[in-house]
Amino acid sequence: MVCKGWVSKIINGWEITGINSWQNGFRFTVYSGVDNSFSAVGSDRADFTGSNINQAILGDRSHGQMVNQYFNTSLFTVNAIGTYGNAPRNLLANPGLFNIDLAAIKYLPINERMEIQFRAEFFNLLNNVNFTVPGLGSANRDESAAGNIVGTGSFGKLTHAADARILQFALKFIF
Repeated sequence: MVCKGWVSKIINGWEITGINSWQNGFRFTVYSGVDNSFSAVGSDRADFTGSNINQAILGDRSHGQMVNQYFNTSLFTVNAIGTYGNAPRNLLANPGLFNIDLAAIKYLPINERMEIQFRAEFFNLLNNVNFTVPGLGSANRDESAAGNIVGTGSFGKLTHAADARILQFALKFIF
């Protein structure tokens, strides 16, 4: 079908651009939540009571199951007095990230020196749930609710996710 006139000006001439991101999850540390090392720093790691770190990883499950318990919390306890904790730094990784951002751009000429640019931008186009590291949500997070600290109400839970789908439209006059 060949479009002519004003219909052709609207349908033809679009520019499409996008960014695709697909990556492994960020590593995180499990903290004890108390200063049993008496260092006054407050970053003591938990004690890992298992024999193999793979015991802490619960494997592929539905989002609902991961939200309630992302890793095996029964294998972590408050560090012994006088120690920094035996759980290694960056012991576990949060779920991976998959995201597609897309923009559609159209220039509509008015005359030789003026045009209008229309932009439609779609962030997280597929509206995929991308969980963040347990305990790391917003910049104003409540430390008592951090999912990577032993003994908190949300220990082992995924409580934050990156933004859902966002659409943005813009109109720019260029002269």
